[in-house]
Amino acid sequence: MRFISIQFNGVKYIWGNRLMFFSKKKKVNGYVIKPKANLHRANLDNAKLINADLHEANLYAAKLSCTDLTNAKLSHVDLSNAKLDDANLNNADLSYAKLTGANFSQANLSNANMTGAKVDRTILRQAILSKADLSKADMRGSDLEQADLRNANLRETDLRGSDLQNANLTGADLSGAKLDGANLSNVQSDESTIFPDGYSLN
Repeated sequence: MRFISIQFNGVKYIWGNRLMFFSKKKKVNGYVIKPKANLHRANLDNAKLINADLHEANLYAAKLSCTDLTNAKLSHVDLSNAKLDDANLNNADLSYAKLTGANFSQANLSNANMTGAKVDRTILRQAILSKADLSKADMRGSDLEQADLRNANLRETDLRGSDLQNANLTGADLSGAKLDGANLSNVQSDESTIFPDGYSLN
């Protein structure tokens, strides 16, 4: 099949055997939003990126404060040192993402998939992580003070040296988690909270 392609005003028209295909790359603040995009230090504050597919993108040190990333596909992205304070990442896929040193203060990460993510030295103070899947994530040295972790999956999560003081762990599953050196003072928990075998808050 022979195709003819013409681009006009950023819109690509493709003809071939009576069919015409239409495609247009999505741009936000001048940045192309697509999988594996290079958005190093991009300014995407307050952007609407609902359902955006950015898997494997480079978002190192990007500015995403107050950005709406609901249902976004962010698996294997590099968000190291990025600013995502007050961002909405409800139901986002952050599996195996690199989040080292990022700032998620007061961000909404409820129902997010963060399985196997690298979340070390990350700021998650007052973040909402209810029902988030953080199983097998590396969260060493992270700031989770006053975080909402109700019903979160923290199975086999590495929380060594992290600050969880005043966090809400009601209904959370921490079976197999590593808690050496973690600060769990004044955490909220109940009979449904599962701590690692042999671990006691007292």
